[in-house]
Amino acid sequence: MMKVNRLSKLLGIAMLSAGLTVVSVSGAAAQQRMTIGTASSGGVFFPLGTGMAEVLSQEVEGVSFSAESTGGSAENARLVGSGGTSMGLAMADVAYYARQGLADFEDEGAYEDLRGVMMIYTQMMHLIVPANSDIETMADLEGRRVSPGPAGSGTSFMTDILLDAYGLKDSVSLDLLTHDQQASALGDGRIDAAFMLFPPGGAAVEAYANAHQARFIPIDDPDITSTLQEEYPFYAPTPIPAGSYTGQDEAVPSIGVSVVLVAHKDLDEDVIFDVTRVLNEHPERLAAYHSIAASMTTDNALNGMPVELHAGAERYYREVNHPGLTQ
Repeated sequence: MMKVNRLSKLLGIAMLSAGLTVVSVSGAAAQQRMTIGTASSGGVFFPLGTGMAEVLSQEVEGVSFSAESTGGSAENARLVGSGGTSMGLAMADVAYYARQGLADFEDEGAYEDLRGVMMIYTQMMHLIVPANSDIETMADLEGRRVSPGPAGSGTSFMTDILLDAYGLKDSVSLDLLTHDQQASALGDGRIDAAFMLFPPGGAAVEAYANAHQARFIPIDDPDITSTLQEEYPFYAPTPIPAGSYTGQDEAVPSIGVSVVLVAHKDLDEDVIFDVTRVLNEHPERLAAYHSIAASMTTDNALNGMPVELHAGAERYYREVNHPGLTQ
């Protein structure tokens, strides 16, 4: 897991501040540039973040947005919190632990400048095996070759927690792969199982299900799920709906977590106000890049927000009298 020391944090914040200063003194015609941390291709973060960048560039005056391919949630939390990128997509649990300096972020300390903009959607963990595999339950992973997802991703973060909860952390062989690589490795037998964290219809999952016969292993031990929820309140029982993938005729019990768009505290309040407004008011335009955006609603924008709101985002939600704001 990538570690970021406090000096790196300070350098990142200095870079962010310098970037804003250059824009402010370069004249009215100059455009401020902002980046959005996403993930590798094959998942949801990359196409959704690309859509956000393109729509925001069209709608937010004076700012050019671009999507940046990254390792995913954990890397995005570090990049945004240290000023290395402007905004990023992250799982709610990852954002919370980064902000508090807990779990995998304990050694580097809290990312105190991490702020929330909007809750985006909920995704569930997919545990995938070939159709002819003898793996039927989580316990059957013992001694197997397993991919927990890409390094620095929310998938690998959550997989680590699940393997530990099921007593498997030291009894599986792990291979960190991108989601596209996971599908390929399952197909040619280099791994026995793969964890992929997606909403229903995840591209990499569907690609494998279309090319091969796949099975989805339930993550459903009630006692373990209850214990997980006590320790990790962002996790909740969330089944993969029947018919989400080719050949998947029944719902599969699993665990889900929501995704949040985070921003650095020092980003211009007016810009983040406009970002929040555009994303809340135009989800249908984002749906052209990934269908999951159709589920984005202002009503759910603050449900389970794991970090403090950015001042610009808070201003937007106050203007629309959002009931999720505390007075």
